[in-house]
Amino acid sequence: MIRIALLVLALSAAPALADECGDAVRDYNAIISKMTDAMDQFRTCFADSKGMDDCAVSFNKLRLAYGQFTSIVSFYSKQCETKR
Repeated sequence: MIRIALLVLALSAAPALADECGDAVRDYNAIISKMTDAMDQFRTCFADSKGMDDCAVSFNKLRLAYGQFTSIVSFYSKQCETKR
């Protein structure tokens, strides 16, 4: 879980430039927002549950968002030339 959070934070620190690769950039930037929201919801549930909520709904949202994230990162890396 922490690895996902660190990966999202690292990637969100350098958002892609829209003029480089269009749709891939839009999707990439959108999934960063979606992952952040899903992580926040799961973190809140986890912190507030006090052992009474397994947070399955918020974890499922996070899992689904992560699946989308991996697909979008793959698409982005194929469509966008990174400048080093």
